[in-house]
Amino acid sequence: MANTSYFGYSWQPEENVVLITYRCRTVCSVRGTDRIDALMRELRAGDRQAVLERWSADALATTRHNSAA
Repeated sequence: MANTSYFGYSWQPEENVVLITYRCRTVCSVRGTDRIDALMRELRAGDRQAVLERWSADALATTRHNSAA
C-alpha cells in the first residue's frame, strides 16, 4: 500500500497549464512557464507523490488565504 500513487498530473500545452489530480480528480492547476518549470524540476528531482501533494496543498492554502480577504 505504501507505493500507491494517488496523485498525478497532466500537462495541457495548448493552455500552458499543468493539472494536478488526486484519485483522478483535478485538485489544482499550475499556470505560467516559470511555475511549470519549477514543478517539473521538482518532479524530476524528488518523490513524485510528495511533490504533487505539497504543490496541491500550497495551492489550497493560497486559495483559502486569498478568499478570506
